[in-house]
Amino acid sequence: EFKQESKEAYDRFEKADIYMSAHALSRLPRMNKPGVPRITEKELIEFIKGTPNYREGEKKLVYFDEERSLVVIRNEETGDIVSIVRSKKKKKEWRDV
Repeated sequence: EFKQESKEAYDRFEKADIYMSAHALSRLPRMNKPGVPRITEKELIEFIKGTPNYREGEKKLVYFDEERSLVVIRNEETGDIVSIVRSKKKKKEWRDV
């Protein structure tokens, strides 16, 4: 069931020209955990289509929304979304884009 749901989610994001890694796909079901603002898949797609705020290391672009406690990490070389996490604070090692 998880594989099928992941495949369907991958296809939905791919239609929006967003490519998700297996790790990012595995994070989707846990995205709306208690204690953080709820976010829909449509809102997530719109967020990813926006501009990254930060850079982490040499290859990672970071999309961060403090109000929604949302962090999306994109591999700059491949363009893939490698992780989606809920966090209220930005990391010290993030550099402005």
